[in-house]
Amino acid sequence: MCKFRRLLPHEIDVRIGQAIQTAKWQGVSLLLYKNARVDMDILDESVGSTNWQRYHEVVNGNLYCTVSIWDEAKGQWVSKSDCGVESNTEKEKGEASDAFKRACVNWGIGRELYTAPKDMLISCELDEKKKPKDKKLKFYVSHIAYEGTKITELTIVNQDGEPLYSFPKKGANKPIQNAPKIAPKTDDKPKDNKFLTRNKIAEFVGIQSVENNIKFYEDQLGVSYLEWDEIDAEAVMEVLKNQKAKREAKQRKSTLEKLDGDIPFPVGDE
Repeated sequence: MCKFRRLLPHEIDVRIGQAIQTAKWQGVSLLLYKNARVDMDILDESVGSTNWQRYHEVVNGNLYCTVSIWDEAKGQWVSKSDCGVESNTEKEKGEASDAFKRACVNWGIGRELYTAPKDMLISCELDEKKKPKDKKLKFYVSHIAYEGTKITELTIVNQDGEPLYSFPKKGANKPIQNAPKIAPKTDDKPKDNKFLTRNKIAEFVGIQSVENNIKFYEDQLGVSYLEWDEIDAEAVMEVLKNQKAKREAKQRKSTLEKLDGDIPFPVGDE
């Protein structure tokens, strides 16, 4: 069966666990998590979009999700399940999403997040509701490293890319890698491969995802981006085109499903 890769920095979200306020210190604890879209993308990437499936069922009042992956060697589907908990906003949708994410953890996707440090504390001023006074304050993972399934290095920054937390502590001054969801401010323009430019890749994956896609295909091909030949570039381009076509087809299908049953004018003779 497929062995799933570890999560990349931009695939990990950070949220506040709880507010802490004492006579000498106030701030928040942080938690790492993934969303369901990350699980879907990794499944598509690792086994192919047609080689996995999910379904939900209620067992003893609990909503379970089963994720099945086709095992070519055995010629059968292999399944793993787990139940979810309700969210604070959309009850049913949140419970279904949580069940799916937990089922994916059973497959090993994102299981490494359970090894995150327990002392991820960020100092900040709190308001009367025990929330950060700075309403613009956001948290991102800018660097993460693993040894097997265990997190060995972690850096969390704010929305401006400023380091707020580093693990282990002795690495607090370590340069930040893999800037999160905001582009680093620099005058240095990265060099392009002559057969496949970054702008061309951005047409299919968006500007924010270019570098992560390049890194992924470098690992797959075992060749640095700048050293891709025409054959390498054409192969990557073909995959990007297919992925974009699938996304657009899925989006069109979703739009049509929303329109179905909601026709704004009468149909047929009256």
